[in-house]
Amino acid sequence: MISVQLWTCGNYHWYLKQSLEFSATADERMACFTWDTEAAYRLHIVLGNGQYQQYTWSWLTNHSSSGNVNDLASVAVIDGGKSA
Repeated sequence: MISVQLWTCGNYHWYLKQSLEFSATADERMACFTWDTEAAYRLHIVLGNGQYQQYTWSWLTNHSSSGNVNDLASVAVIDGGKSA
């Protein structure tokens, strides 16, 4: 298996956001990849068999809200380095 790992750093901690797994066989091996020059969070990947894959991420914070400013809310964090 060949992996492409996407990490980010915040609050003095490194977070593994995503790990993309590719087969090590010649046909399914990742031949090349590049970040998009116009869309900052878009990754282009071409496999050995010519298959093209495109991944696009967004940087959003989702949280709960009751509508009352004084109420508590919940926020979830994705940390791919930890298993649930």
